[in-house]
Amino acid sequence: MENSNDVLSLLFTSDSAKREENNKFSKDDIDLELSRINLEHRRESLVGKKQDRRQRGIFSICIFSFVCIYVIAVLVIVILCGASVLILDTTVLVTILTTNTANVIGIFVIVAKYLFHTNDSGALPS
Repeated sequence: MENSNDVLSLLFTSDSAKREENNKFSKDDIDLELSRINLEHRRESLVGKKQDRRQRGIFSICIFSFVCIYVIAVLVIVILCGASVLILDTTVLVTILTTNTANVIGIFVIVAKYLFHTNDSGALPS
């Protein structure tokens, strides 16, 4: 919230012709301007929160799709190795499965923390 000097300067610049005639500010003028600023701030905050929510939904779908494709690719490699179509060393297979597991867990932890973050008090944000 802006201090009183900022509000007064806004009053001077926003309606200077009318203010120059009167050269007085009533308490109602100042309260009205403070209410307008507060309303504008809340409106901008609401628009930002709506945009964040939409983007989180899009990002979560993209990341989930990427993880699914990644897991399917690793599964295909393992199945091809089991069917002797693709020949890989055992250490390579173990490395692929280990990194796959770590990536899946890591991505889901990061996404879950981003989507369901908490504020300082430990509660979910409103």
